[in-house]
Amino acid sequence: MSDPLPVEELFRTPTRRKLIETFVTADPETVFRKEELHEQGIASYAKINENVGTTENPGPLVMMGVIGFTNPDGPMSRLCVPDTPVMNLLREVDRAEIGNLFETPATQKLTRYFLLHASAEQSYTYTQIQDATGVSQSAIRNNVPTIIETGLVSQVYTNGRKEHTVHRDSEMYQTLNELNEAIYEAYTADAQSA
Repeated sequence: MSDPLPVEELFRTPTRRKLIETFVTADPETVFRKEELHEQGIASYAKINENVGTTENPGPLVMMGVIGFTNPDGPMSRLCVPDTPVMNLLREVDRAEIGNLFETPATQKLTRYFLLHASAEQSYTYTQIQDATGVSQSAIRNNVPTIIETGLVSQVYTNGRKEHTVHRDSEMYQTLNELNEAIYEAYTADAQSA
């Protein structure tokens, strides 16, 4: 299960989730320095630099359209809130709920499975989910409620057995797919212009 899932990359780490929240909720005219973000307690300077990069070598959050540079071609460029489709979508969604889907390795694998591989016409037992994802049944039991809370998956009973099915018509499913498309487009546009 190594299909690309851009939204997973976006929300994978606590540092990325904090940076996303900072830039999404900031006034669009706000300009940041990496040092200021570090001083605000978002993350270490090294972690911020790893996610933001430089104008010459942009990091993943810049490539995905979440953070921009005020003067990409000049010296002393500051960080800014870009006007991108990714940022517009992020302003409209429950970022904490999406973050919960990617908070742990187990939720990442389970979300990836239900989003990319599970059929909406079928329900899955813990054993089937474990076989498909490699996540232990106890981790599935502990983490599936988080995914159910988002509306991406629901619990059903088939012949008295607890099973789970993906909701492709749910708001969360649609949101994750829209974000995937927007992130992919931002990333490929940046790669083509480099």
